[in-house]
Amino acid sequence: MSLLAVNSLESGALRVGRFRRGSTTPGATIRPMNDLQHLRVAVVHEWLETPLGSERYLAEVLGVLPQADVFAIVDFMPHAHRKFLGGRVVRTSFIQRLPLARRKFRSYLPLMPWAVEQFDMTGYDMVISNSHAVAKGVITSGNQLHVCIC
Repeated sequence: MSLLAVNSLESGALRVGRFRRGSTTPGATIRPMNDLQHLRVAVVHEWLETPLGSERYLAEVLGVLPQADVFAIVDFMPHAHRKFLGGRVVRTSFIQRLPLARRKFRSYLPLMPWAVEQFDMTGYDMVISNSHAVAKGVITSGNQLHVCIC
């Protein structure tokens, strides 16, 4: 079994490689970051509510891939904390519009796998899912690179 690893380097390049289980050195391809700027990228985040750890990670991803579109199951991030989104419109799922979603969206957890599967990822070259629960279940095709940060 091999795992895909993506690491940014101090030189501004991105190292992409496949690790074999138990190995610490990948057969890596190093591409300059500006080669990635032409890719259509979707970032799937579980929910935007408060600026905590996963939102800081999302901010870093959006800094490296400024062309990325953002998808989230719900987006209730207060206006004062949205600067890291860079003015992006976040595409949300049907759960955003359900009754009591603003205060009790976690109660809809049983529906979240289905909600994330409804996101349309056609047209994207790379899909990055930032997941501790369900975002990794986003449906991609065989010609898309899906990087899951779990």
